[in-house]
Amino acid sequence: MFLYCLIVLSLVGTNSCSTEKKYMAVEEKRFNDNSGGWQPGEFDPGKGTLLIETVEKKYQKQIEAFMIKNYPYKYEFVKIKKAEDIDKLAKYNDKNEYRFVLTVYDELRFTGRTPDSRAEIERHGMDMSRPPSVTRIVDFYFIDRKNNKSYNRSDRSSYVASKPLIKMLEYYLKKN
Repeated sequence: MFLYCLIVLSLVGTNSCSTEKKYMAVEEKRFNDNSGGWQPGEFDPGKGTLLIETVEKKYQKQIEAFMIKNYPYKYEFVKIKKAEDIDKLAKYNDKNEYRFVLTVYDELRFTGRTPDSRAEIERHGMDMSRPPSVTRIVDFYFIDRKNNKSYNRSDRSSYVASKPLIKMLEYYLKKN
């Protein structure tokens, strides 16, 4: 019986792992071929200075270490509350030099139940026995200041703020 359980568990684990690998491959392809629309076609890291919105200190240090080690182009970190705040800073008036901004998308997602959400939760088929929880989703997206256009998020969301930014910049470093 033990051997049978071990075989069944190993097959379930293998299938789950295989499914996850397939999902990751599809996500990687979607990221690389820009079907999510996150890549500005006119972004060239060698032209102008990339502005990058700062994140909380522990992740900012990871991003700065990555940039120093891997990113040979011009960039500056900017501490802002909203992406539009850059336009208020005189230093960045030249939209040809400071055309692209990588800005933060930060969202808290609530799951589970709360006293006022019972009907909403039941309508969507969520489990009322699960305790409420909060998940933080952090991602980055480009803004083209010259054309006044915001691009989609990278869909490389993580609760670790440095991961999506590093993944996006690694893509451009491989490309150039």
